[in-house]
Amino acid sequence: ARNLTTVATYNCRSLFPKVESLKTDLLERQIDVGFLTEIWEQAHNSEHKFEIEKMLEMSGLQYLSTARPPNKMGVSYGGAAIVVNVKKFACEKLKINTPNNLEVVWGLLKSKNPTAKFKKIIICSFYSPPSKKRNTKMADHIVSTLQMLCSKYQDCGIILGADKNHMDIRPILSCGLRLRQVVDLSTRQGAILDIIIMNLSSYYNTPIIAPPLQPDSSV
Repeated sequence: ARNLTTVATYNCRSLFPKVESLKTDLLERQIDVGFLTEIWEQAHNSEHKFEIEKMLEMSGLQYLSTARPPNKMGVSYGGAAIVVNVKKFACEKLKINTPNNLEVVWGLLKSKNPTAKFKKIIICSFYSPPSKKRNTKMADHIVSTLQMLCSKYQDCGIILGADKNHMDIRPILSCGLRLRQVVDLSTRQGAILDIIIMNLSSYYNTPIIAPPLQPDSSV
C-alpha cells in the first residue's frame, strides 16, 4: 500500500484564495495527486496562473490546468486542474486536442520509486458544468482519448478525478478498460458529484469524504 498513489478530488470554487489550505491538506494527508475542479482560473490573465503555480511549486507541487474561457463579463468560472507531488512523481502534461472548450486536463504520471506497483499512470481531471446535463461530448472525448493513450502506454494505471454534476459516466465505465467509479457516499447535497474513476480499484480502500477547503486565513 505504501507504493500506491494516494489521490483526492477537490471542488475548489475558486482556487486562488484557498491555495494555502490546499497545500496544507495535500501535505498533511500525504496526497500524491489532487484532481481539482471549479478552479476559477482567469484564463485571460497569465499572471494569475503564474501566481498559483509559484505558490504550489514552493511546496514541491506541480500544477497543470485547463481554464474555462471567460464569459461576456470577462469572468472565468469552472475549469479543471491537477496537482502532483514532484518529490515522488514526475508528471508530463499530455497535449490532447480538447474540442468544444471542454474543461479537462490530461497527464502522464511516472513514479520515482523503483518498487512502485505501477510505473506509469494516465491521469485526468475534468469538470462537467450543471448546464451540460448528460454531456455526451465530454464522455466521448474521454473514451476516445483513453483508448488512444492505452494503446500508446500499455499496462498503465488509469485514474480520473472529476465533478460530474449531471453527466452520464456510463459510457466511460463500459468502454472496455475495466474502469470503476469508487466514490460511494454523498459528496454534496445528498448526491455523488465528485468522483474518482480508476482501473486500480482492487488495490484501494473506500474513499473518505473530507470537509471542503476553507479560504486561507489571510483572505
